[in-house]
Amino acid sequence: MRRWMVVAVAGALVASAGGVAAPASAAVRYVDQLFPGYAKTADIAYGAAPNSTGAVQTLTLDVYKPGGDTATNRALYIWVHGGNFRVGDKSSAGPLPDYVRRGWVGISINYRLRPELPGNAALGAISDPTSLPPFIDAVQDAQHDAQAAIRWARANAASLGIDATRIAIGGISAGAITSLMVAFNPKDPGTSGNPGQPSDVAAAVSHAGTYAPVLLGDAPVAGSPPIAIYHGTNDEQVPYLTAPLPCVLTLLRGNDCEFVTFIAQGHQTMGTDLARDFLYRHVILDRTALRTPLITVNDADNLGALAGVEPPNVDLGLTVGVVTPKDPQVIIDETVQLVEYSLNALGITLP
Repeated sequence: MRRWMVVAVAGALVASAGGVAAPASAAVRYVDQLFPGYAKTADIAYGAAPNSTGAVQTLTLDVYKPGGDTATNRALYIWVHGGNFRVGDKSSAGPLPDYVRRGWVGISINYRLRPELPGNAALGAISDPTSLPPFIDAVQDAQHDAQAAIRWARANAASLGIDATRIAIGGISAGAITSLMVAFNPKDPGTSGNPGQPSDVAAAVSHAGTYAPVLLGDAPVAGSPPIAIYHGTNDEQVPYLTAPLPCVLTLLRGNDCEFVTFIAQGHQTMGTDLARDFLYRHVILDRTALRTPLITVNDADNLGALAGVEPPNVDLGLTVGVVTPKDPQVIIDETVQLVEYSLNALGITLP
């Protein structure tokens, strides 16, 4: 049985989701673990904003730097923790220390939370219309706070030793949703702090998250940053079928997306090696024209390809190496058909 399967964009599979191999002769920054440890500076204030009670909340972050590193133009990865926009804090830094040992500078942020939201905020917003407005407010608060952290990093680029053009963001669950919000809404910076600096990022990574344009923010446009989405089919908090939409919308605008499906996996951080590879290609190498697979099904160790993702009578504008934008009014319906077609073609039955 094939345990790796790839659905390529109209058959144009030009790169696998495997890791970027380092040359045998020398270790490579951002690929290999060059630094045995890291230095952490905790509880730095980066902004302030009113929370759901109206009280002004000081926003804090932790900075992680590779131990003993003297470089001054390093890439920055900002990590956003999960917790349904209700709970959690920056101590949940996920894969960030691993990135830092490979040469990234890392930042893990706190952002405004709403403990009063339902236990599963995302599903609650779908099932209970009364919880939708506060859920949207919570998502937008998190977006604005993360953007303030990005602006703080740019304002302090010299002391952080970073290249302000190489800032990526990623997260798990609520943090993943926040990361996509940041990617697609740079013109809505909020007022959480550090005005005068841009709020855009070079790339965004979603582990078990999703994005709902119009409901939560703007749809991707030409020139939006590349994104990567890693999602399990058994996700009980952010349903799998909600996850492909931002990837398809991104591709339809001529931008890059990598979407990796983890069969029978639930709501967790998966694909960290793939994410690091993705960021290396797009942020470090700046290979923005490299088209990666639309949907990859990750279930172990064999590789096979299934060319073509467009269902019969559905024209998503996908051609070899090119994505032609089309009327956005029909995108959502065609996305549903695309997902159904792709899952059927791969023999995947959702629970």
